Amino acid sequence: MWMIFTNGVSAVSVNVKFKNIANVRDSIRRIFDRIKKDPELLRQIGDVTLKDIIGNARAGRDAETRQKFPVSLSESWVKTRRYLSRFNGVSEYFYGVESRKSNLSFTGKFLASFKFKTTPNDGKVTILTEGDHPGYKTRTGSTKPVSNNKLLGYLEDKGFIFMGVSLSLRSKINVLTKRFIRNLIKTRRL
Repeated sequence: MWMIFTNGVSAVSVNVKFKNIANVRDSIRRIFDRIKKDPELLRQIGDVTLKDIIGNARAGRDAETRQKFPVSLSESWVKTRRYLSRFNGVSEYFYGVESRKSNLSFTGKFLASFKFKTTPNDGKVTILTEGDHPGYKTRTGSTKPVSNNKLLGYLEDKGFIFMGVSLSLRSKINVLTKRFIRNLIKTRRL
């Protein structure tokens, strides 16, 4: 079998004889299993995914389509936010109390609860929320805290979809993976 390797400018051809194609296939499968379970690569993928999800939410965009959230806030919620903003610090990313759009950044505490967990044995990165969203302070006290997972479900039911993978994020993950493989080859760890 002839294989041609190119860098876009020059090419090198190599005659390769495979005596046992099953062994080659198994070797390639083992290499890719090792790559997809590498803790450092999974950490990098988790980091870029988390930044993308939070960035989309702060920009008021759906994670998969990258279109603006279709949700328009009710007049009563706009008034409630105006009232609550007097007693609660608001995030630097907050659109403002008069806005009828939301980017889930009123105080910023919900988006700050997003974390990622890697499971190298399975080659998985899991995005999750941790803890409770604290209650909002009011003139007479504060509202009750709510689980960030429960809040996530409520927001998704309302049309705020931000736990997804866009084409842009897939591209970033592909670039990270290719760079990681090149580095492994360069340092002869592959």
